[in-house]
Amino acid sequence: KFRENTLNELEKEPMIMGGLVIKHAGSEKYLGDWVNELGCKQSIDDTIKERMRKLTSKANDIIMLAEAPMMGADGTSLAAIKLFEATVVPALLFNSESWIGITEAQINDLQGFQDKFLRKLMHLPISTPKAILHWDGGMELMKWRIAKQKLLFLRKLMEKEDSNICKRAVMNETILGAEGLGHECKVLTATLGLPNVVHTQVSKGDITNAILEHSRAVTKEEVEASRKVGDRATADPYHRKYLTYMTLPNSRIWMRVRARSIKGVKVNNKRSFNNNLSCRFCDNNTEETQEHLEECRGCEYERRGQKMSEWSGKVIFWRRMTAKISAWGKGDRDR
Repeated sequence: KFRENTLNELEKEPMIMGGLVIKHAGSEKYLGDWVNELGCKQSIDDTIKERMRKLTSKANDIIMLAEAPMMGADGTSLAAIKLFEATVVPALLFNSESWIGITEAQINDLQGFQDKFLRKLMHLPISTPKAILHWDGGMELMKWRIAKQKLLFLRKLMEKEDSNICKRAVMNETILGAEGLGHECKVLTATLGLPNVVHTQVSKGDITNAILEHSRAVTKEEVEASRKVGDRATADPYHRKYLTYMTLPNSRIWMRVRARSIKGVKVNNKRSFNNNLSCRFCDNNTEETQEHLEECRGCEYERRGQKMSEWSGKVIFWRRMTAKISAWGKGDRDR
């Protein structure tokens, strides 16, 4: 009501400075964040959307840089991910410790931005299960990035002298039972199995390790719950950390294999084959799955000279097989 009355008064008697009318603005940028007159939730929403809009071009530039052969000189696929972590993530989550009351929808928007970067980098279709993207990609989930910043900020704040106005605000919030930064961090520490940082001194290492372990556990549960890639949740880190020892072209193929997203395989694209899922390369009347094609009699030529028990052999097989499936599909269209 006060806001409406104020706006009505400004229409009748506008504020003037230097001979110019100061018009009403619904939101303004202040110290890197957008502050909206509708409150904290809308302010966070405006800040996230504006940052994602500006950082999209930077993320695309990183993907273009990743195509250069020199970026894979170390024999890994991590150059682009490291650039994203070093330049995009800090700008995206700047001051996120002040995002009190951030909603699941806003966290999903941030996570979607990161997932989209990884999908574009790895040349994955949008149908790729998010579970395998999070598990194999190895990038920390946005929810826990923000949680870490809030806990580390509050930990540092509670080390200040008692006269510090921010510390007093948190203590008053705790006494009054308000749901601010102190309350959110209390919920987080209970989830992570840590003592409340408002009353107990907790080291940076303990906070970081607790979030890392919990994030991994949540991501593993997400994979295990997936119908398509539930069997990919191996306990052996070597089998899912291939980004650290494969070049980017090989990692792109291998992640598609792991996600069961090889283009053209019938079971991977059921809607495109009118329920006729039998293998087109042999007469066994077996469903055309990735696992079947790795053993199919009609694909012996693509397996020539390769050890299918090793990832390198499978990568070369699927590089050849992708070309064969593409050519077969073209022949179908021509006929």
